[in-house]
Amino acid sequence: KLKIWVISGGSNVLIQDGVVEGLVISLHELKGIEKVQTGEKVLITCLAGTPKSEVAKIFIQNRLPPAVFLTGIPGDMGSGVVMNAGIGENRVPREFCEIVEDIEVLRIDEATGQFSEVKILGRDIKWEYRHSSDWQPGIITRVTVGWSHQADMNVPNDVRAQTKKRITSQPLDLPNCGSVFRNPVGHKSAQLIESCDLKGFRIGGASVSKKHANFIVNDQGATALDIHRVIEHVRATVLEKTGVELKTEVVYIGDWRLT
Repeated sequence: KLKIWVISGGSNVLIQDGVVEGLVISLHELKGIEKVQTGEKVLITCLAGTPKSEVAKIFIQNRLPPAVFLTGIPGDMGSGVVMNAGIGENRVPREFCEIVEDIEVLRIDEATGQFSEVKILGRDIKWEYRHSSDWQPGIITRVTVGWSHQADMNVPNDVRAQTKKRITSQPLDLPNCGSVFRNPVGHKSAQLIESCDLKGFRIGGASVSKKHANFIVNDQGATALDIHRVIEHVRATVLEKTGVELKTEVVYIGDWRLT
C-alpha cells in the first residue's frame, strides 16, 4: 500500500535523506485569500497553502488580536489546523483552535475512486496541544478563520513587538525544521535542554541553536540523519538528567526505521 504524506510550507518537517518511498503531496501552491466577510465577525476564507502571514495582514488591517499570534508562527494555514499551531505566550488567541470557523476536507472513496469535499465546523474538530483530529481521513483544502469585529488599537504595536521578539530569539538566519519539541506540561522544552548544557551540541553539520535551544540548525551542511541524531541525543539526555520525556513537534517524512 502506497504511503502518502501531505505537506504545505514544510516549515516543521524533517525529510529523510535520499529517496522517499511513497507519494509526497505539497499544497504550497494551493494558496490565495478567497473571501473576506465583515460584520459582527471578520471571516477570512483561504486555500490551505496560503501563508499565515497573508491572513495576518487582514487581521492587522482590522486591528484584531489573531494578527499577533499568526505573525509569530511560520508556515501555511492548512498545516496550522493540522498541528493546532500556536505560540507559547499567555495571550488570546494563541492557537488555531480559537480562530477556526470551519475547514473543507478532500476525501477519496477507496472503493470507487471518487472524490468528495466535506465541510467540518471548527467546534466539531478535536483540538489538542499541537494536534487536531476528528477531521480525518482526507486532505484539508480550505480554511475559514474568524474573530469578533472589535478593534484593538494596540494590535499593530503588538505585531511589531512579536516580530522583533521572533527575530531576536529564534535562529531565523539558518536552515532549521522549526520548533523541535513540544512543551511538556509545566515545563519549557528550551529551558530543559539548556539546563542540560546542550546548547551548541553538534553531530555532523547539525547543532542545537545557541540562540534558542528548541531549534536544531543546519549550519555546516547537515544531513537529515545528522539532525535526527541530534534530536535523539537531546531527548535521551533530557530524560536522563531531568526525568522529563520530550516529544517531537517536528513531523518526520520517510522511513526512519532505517536510521
